[in-house]
Amino acid sequence: PLRTSITIRHNQDNKGFSAGCNAGISLALDDPHINAIWLLNNDTQPNISSLLHLQSALMNTHRNIFGSSVIYTPERYSSTTFPKGAVLQAAGGATYNPLSTQVAMSYSNTLLDDIHDVPDQKLDYIYGASFFAPASLFRDVGYLDERFFLYYEELDMCLRASKASYGLSWCRESIIAHDVSASIQHSERHSPKSCLSSFHEARSTILFSCKHFPHYFPFFFFARTVGKLAVLIKRREWHKIVPSLRGVFSGLWDSCKMQKI
Repeated sequence: PLRTSITIRHNQDNKGFSAGCNAGISLALDDPHINAIWLLNNDTQPNISSLLHLQSALMNTHRNIFGSSVIYTPERYSSTTFPKGAVLQAAGGATYNPLSTQVAMSYSNTLLDDIHDVPDQKLDYIYGASFFAPASLFRDVGYLDERFFLYYEELDMCLRASKASYGLSWCRESIIAHDVSASIQHSERHSPKSCLSSFHEARSTILFSCKHFPHYFPFFFFARTVGKLAVLIKRREWHKIVPSLRGVFSGLWDSCKMQKI
């Protein structure tokens, strides 16, 4: 019979996404019977069989991290633009360009009904909305880097995992609906949480880039200052300019303190 139990861990302070996940991962690793860990965003809605498909995929290979078919919730896409049904946000994960710091989600905006026979795409990281990994991953390469308060923690983990010979795979049968950025009110203009999101997105980009690609510094620094500024001006997102620039220089300062550049 299936054994189920729920343990709720209360943390005294908000130390970020990585620290919150690490607290749960630590508890899970104390149980020798647990062979997999599923990191799932709190603004997701798993299909009833999502976990079963992930577990089945892991049984075939014990050194892979799996991502799900992450779809938008109906509120996040237009029925006139996509009249035929559910739409993918990401097929397992994404690719990442360290020069421009641009992310390209795999099969983004593809109809869910159209993915059954498409080939798997190369992934640089598993999308953190649904991140399913063998417990051995965290024993082999360590926990999530808590210097990433928000964003880039899964990209950092996947890069470390790849160096330790772990693979990255898409479990297309595992379907997760994701109310994108609902927890940080990203779509609400001038929202304090939206500005906070802009700060941490910029800060984590710089931290990650300085940690793993310091030789590309002129390129990613230009992309995250001049390039990002141009994008925000074009979108008239004036309220994000200051927090984004603050995030860049906060990331540089913290990277210097950690002697990463």
